[in-house]
Amino acid sequence: MRSEIVVTIVCYMILFVIGAVAMYSLDIAKEQVLGVSSNFFQKHIINISASLAMFLIAMNIPFNFYEKHVTWLYVFGIVLLGVVFVFPAINGAHRWISLGSFTLQPSEFAKIILILYLSIYVKKNKSEMDTFWKGFALPLLISLVYVALVFVEPNLSTALLMLAIAVITLYYGGAKLIYFLISLVA
Repeated sequence: MRSEIVVTIVCYMILFVIGAVAMYSLDIAKEQVLGVSSNFFQKHIINISASLAMFLIAMNIPFNFYEKHVTWLYVFGIVLLGVVFVFPAINGAHRWISLGSFTLQPSEFAKIILILYLSIYVKKNKSEMDTFWKGFALPLLISLVYVALVFVEPNLSTALLMLAIAVITLYYGGAKLIYFLISLVA
């Protein structure tokens, strides 16, 4: 097994243990103070197990599969971000897809999809990344679709994070700094 994967799994397990201890402590405290039992620990274990399974599956999918299907993945992300508006708002925000006790926040998947999409875009268009249209405007417009959908949820912090992801990916992918500076002034 590659050392990067081992380090990733070790970090994952450390965070898992810290989270599990915190959730278990929360369950005990809630029961002692309020006399009500909760299932934060159990939900945490289920969520971590599901995320670990997804990580192991995604890790074993060859990268060329992602390259081949990244456009469909991007469209799937748009669909997920749009579906949140079908579900009722929680505290005034349409950020979650709720199916019984299971909730899903599509913007978290959208961040990963955006990183993957832009990375593959930069790889495929490496020779044109210094041009305005192919290296800056088009990929930024593609990113702004996700940013806009997340912004209207409303979720400003995640929208700004996605914008930062796009800018940083494009800059390190070879887009000229002057394009970013001009867009800030405009």
